[in-house]
Amino acid sequence: MSDSKNKPAEELDLFFFFSEIKKVFRSWVRAFFKGFDFARKRWLIILILILVGIGAGYYLEQNSFSGNKAKILLKVNFDMGNYLYNTVDVVDKKLKAGDTEFYKALGLNPNNPTIKGVELVPVINVHDITDDFEDTNRNLDALLRYVEFNMEEEELYQTFTTNYNYHYLTVSLTGQGTNDDLERLMNYINANPILKEFRDTSVKTINEKLVANKQTIEQIELFMQKYLEQESDQRALGTQFYVERETRPDLLLETKNELLTENQELNDALVFYKQPILALGGMQVYPKEPSLLDKKMILLPIMLVFIFLFLAYLRYMYYYLRRIADAPEE
Repeated sequence: MSDSKNKPAEELDLFFFFSEIKKVFRSWVRAFFKGFDFARKRWLIILILILVGIGAGYYLEQNSFSGNKAKILLKVNFDMGNYLYNTVDVVDKKLKAGDTEFYKALGLNPNNPTIKGVELVPVINVHDITDDFEDTNRNLDALLRYVEFNMEEEELYQTFTTNYNYHYLTVSLTGQGTNDDLERLMNYINANPILKEFRDTSVKTINEKLVANKQTIEQIELFMQKYLEQESDQRALGTQFYVERETRPDLLLETKNELLTENQELNDALVFYKQPILALGGMQVYPKEPSLLDKKMILLPIMLVFIFLFLAYLRYMYYYLRRIADAPEE
């Protein structure tokens, strides 16, 4: 008996539930058609907003300051890391400040500067730090122990920033930025006369060292030649060349190998000493990967139409609530 009484109640609940869903659906449909009718009556305004948004978006995209980018791998020579970071920091501040005199010094057009910002980040390599310390130097152990237990990751990153040999220079350019602009930037960084003098002196010293090592190697080879002749003939070499019996040829050969290795390292160094701050791997400008925010020709029309419809909705709600407020009480 109780089941038969509960069944009509359940059916009534389901009927009420579906009827409420139907009311909500009808309200959505009415709201949709009201909005559609509103947009249809004001289609000219919406069309004008779309055209204005497309035009403004096109103008902003053409004059965007984030059109191109370049990422240059730099090799720092002569322990000039501090100079490089200081110079890049000054360049970035002057570019963002719109210093027209600096634009001219950099070789850019003051009315349309194509470089808008620079950023320098080190290529972290532990060997660049450890090579500056001797094997028996305990200061490195103490420093790394302090870094490990007492410093945050960002502080650790900044501790040896200027000591690394390689760094990435990121350059932000306009859509008109070219590889020539990168050349001008690197020429400005290397234009310091002290850097050039230091480079010339270092190159001269290396060349003199190479010549001296080569002469020493030739003397060792001559000595070994005479030494082998004396050993084979068992005869005196005469008054012009005399080899003492206490001489150890193995040490001479070891010295020769060390000098050959040193010469190879010096020749390798000369390859990188063409400039105090050397750009590796070429300097190429590439388009910045566009994001959704960069598509202004699409975003601006949508935004203008949305603002118009939103303001119209607020106006509708204002008058709707005003009618409710002004209605006489029952």
